[in-house]
Amino acid sequence: MSEHLKFVQPKFDFIKEYKAFEMKEGESIKYIKKLLNLIAINIEGLGKIVPTGELNSKILESITKDFNNKVCVIEEANNVSEILTNELIGNLMVAEMVVARKKVNHIKLTLALKSMKFQKNLLRKMEMMKMLRFP
Repeated sequence: MSEHLKFVQPKFDFIKEYKAFEMKEGESIKYIKKLLNLIAINIEGLGKIVPTGELNSKILESITKDFNNKVCVIEEANNVSEILTNELIGNLMVAEMVVARKKVNHIKLTLALKSMKFQKNLLRKMEMMKMLRFP
């Protein structure tokens, strides 16, 4: 590989990684911000500036569908290119806490319903056993 290609290849990789970037299930908003900032800094180190608006748009595009409602609200209420990235991240972190709380509540409800079903089945079995013992 020539010296020129060795220099060009990393730039291409960072840009390719930036364009293909998506949040994976289980990753936090804070983690996503760190990853995108790291990629953007590396791209800037190679001479291409990543504007705040572009970074903000990329953050909003790359997060999971759990945040679709919040993304719509943010986009309608703000000019994405003018909002500070830290403010955007703060809003998304609040939404992340709400989503996490809803998931926990859903799990609790599911467990409670399973427990109730188990208790009803147990009571039914106990009643049947009583009926078999005392005709």
